[in-house]
Parts: sequence; C-alpha cells; structure tokens
Amino acid sequence: MDTGGSGESAELVERALAAARVAEETDDWDEYRRLLWRAAADGPGSLPLALELIGSPDPVDRATGCDLLGNTSDQNEAVRGRAAAALVGLARRESESCVLCSLAGAIERTYDQRAVPVLVELAAHPTPGSAVRWPAPSRGWPPACRTGRTSARSSP
Repeated sequence: MDTGGSGESAELVERALAAARVAEETDDWDEYRRLLWRAAADGPGSLPLALELIGSPDPVDRATGCDLLGNTSDQNEAVRGRAAAALVGLARRESESCVLCSLAGAIERTYDQRAVPVLVELAAHPTPGSAVRWPAPSRGWPPACRTGRTSARSSP
C-alpha cells in the first residue's frame, strides 16, 4: 500500500486487512474492527489509505476501505465531506454485497445528506443478500448484511 497516510496508520490498515482475510474464515472480526478504529484516529492521514482501498479490484480491500472511511468520519468531522463523496462514487459502481454492506455503514457515519439516497437504494438492492436490513433499534448498529464483518460504530 503506497499512500500519503502516516506509517503507523498504514501498518494498522495492513494488519486489519490480514485480520479480515482470517475473519472471512473464522467469523471473528474483533481484531479487524479494533485495528481499523485505531487507524482512523489519524484523521486526515488515514483518508488516503481508505481512498486507495476503495479503488482496489479486491472486494475485501474495498470493504475495508469503506469501513476505514466510516471510522475516520466518525472520529474526524473534517473528513466527512470527502469521505461521503468517495462513498457516493463507489455506490454508483459497486456490485459486491460485502462491499455494499460496509459502504452502507460508512456513508451513514459521514452524517452527509448525500447518504440518504444511497441508503434508500441499498435498502432495496435487487441482488439477493445485498439489501441492507437494519436491525431493530434495541439490537443496535450496524446493518446485518452478513455475519460479523460490520464496521465498528464505536471504539472497541
């Protein structure tokens, strides 16, 4: 990964990607969420990392990029507009259900009005397994698109 993010953030994201690949098999996403939350604390420094990831041909990378954008937006108001714009652009071309789920969680956390039409479209997505179904409020965030890989809403 060759980006403008800080060295520590880049290392955390690399470790999160490795954890994601393991968690795809084990369904244990705790380490993944913890690492991405820490990487996102870099704020504007983590934005280039996330933008590079959402441009990857690998859906695991793109989903991780979405999760990183969501965490970064949640922790750093200054990046929300750029994150929302990138996620809206990705939503126009994305078809992988795992990425769409992460995208839904991330764009909601930008608190940007551009998220609303994207979320409405994702809620009615025609691909089986891709429609985002939000749990009842008592069950909390995030959307239940697939087991485990939902982005971290709060610090672990």
